[in-house]
Amino acid sequence: MPTEPGTAVRSSRRERLSITAIVLAFVAVLVLWASLQPLFGSPDEIAHWDAAVQLAMGQGWPDPTHLKLLSATRAGQAEGLGFLQVDRPTLEALLASAPGNGATNQMTQHPPTWYAMAAGVLHLIGYMHLRWDLDLYAMRLMNVAVLGTLPLVVWAAVRRVTRSPRTALVAAASLFLIPQVGFIGTSATNDTPVIILGAVVVWLVCRIVTGDRGWVTLVALAVAASAAVSFKATALPLVPFAVVAVVIAGQGRSRWLRGAVVLVVPVLATSWWWVRNVLVFHTLQPAGLPQSIRTEQFAPGGGPRRRWFREHRVEPGDELVLGGSTACCSTPPARSSSQPSASSPSGWCWCGASGAALAGRPGCSPSCRSSRSPPGCRTTGRPTSGRRRSAASRAVTTSSSSASSRCSARSPGAVSSGTRTTAADSVGPSSWWRR
Repeated sequence: MPTEPGTAVRSSRRERLSITAIVLAFVAVLVLWASLQPLFGSPDEIAHWDAAVQLAMGQGWPDPTHLKLLSATRAGQAEGLGFLQVDRPTLEALLASAPGNGATNQMTQHPPTWYAMAAGVLHLIGYMHLRWDLDLYAMRLMNVAVLGTLPLVVWAAVRRVTRSPRTALVAAASLFLIPQVGFIGTSATNDTPVIILGAVVVWLVCRIVTGDRGWVTLVALAVAASAAVSFKATALPLVPFAVVAVVIAGQGRSRWLRGAVVLVVPVLATSWWWVRNVLVFHTLQPAGLPQSIRTEQFAPGGGPRRRWFREHRVEPGDELVLGGSTACCSTPPARSSSQPSASSPSGWCWCGASGAALAGRPGCSPSCRSSRSPPGCRTTGRPTSGRRRSAASRAVTTSSSSASSRCSARSPGAVSSGTRTTAADSVGPSSWWRR
């Protein structure tokens, strides 16, 4: 019998038993993932666990880049990516054997919501007197409990839109075909609540766009979006998504009021964190790790040599910013042990910088683009005969073959400022790339 859009179709007893079985099976699979996944084996799990433990220890939630990983965390990781074992030390013993802190823990760039939840669970189980791997396992099981109802939410959303029991059950069961749901969702991570709350938002939007005009559904949508945003910035798009859906699905002037409710609730509940980030750090999502941007000064006419690139671990594809005024070398600089002249077989032409940096490229500076090469600049890029070259060297040689079509025909001393290029283009002698 056909039904009008938005009309609820009562589920049969068989359908309810089926979705119950799917949810129970899904929870069982999640428990297996949590139990058999290697410790600290998922992305950033070590940092999530460490931040939650430090919050439970009363270390607070410092500004980004100021939280340091516990040495005990690294000591636990040094035991290897294993599984739950009875011979592991308690967290208290691990902290005593490896005091102090080490590298930066980037997780304080996120709101502390999930970490406060995990810290609460740790206190409930007496985390200091348990094996440290059991503390991690408790966090995983907490996420299992959070994510376990995902098939139910998917079933409800698809059931509402299609009014087809079979389609809804297939949609719920399809979650078993996505391994990353179990892999990421059952690890110690703040992604798990965002996954389930994002699904809840979609379900409530499906109800609204199919005719549900109840205020209970509207407020639940606003609360779900607010809760998701309180965990991490990747949930922020849920708010405009919900607002737009409510406005489009509504009728008359009341739709603007309903849309305002969905917008105002997250703003009042969670915007303080993001406003603070903008006021204090001048960005919505501050970087969690210290920025690897550094300025190097070299003498006029000088520049980085082979050893500098090795010490700073510059790799092909790394982005380098060449400060100062960079000029194509119409007259080769004085030759040194690490600076081949423009007539060398390697085909490298050095581009000098006024007191800031010196970088080389086959043929020219990346900022010099014209129809022909500058005088005195060879662009053949011929490698030394009989030498095996790395992939990076081959890429450099390939780029040099077309360098003559990109080099400047400017007169000696013509400059261009603020060059941005990659390490494959800006590193020194081509021999540095050879094996």
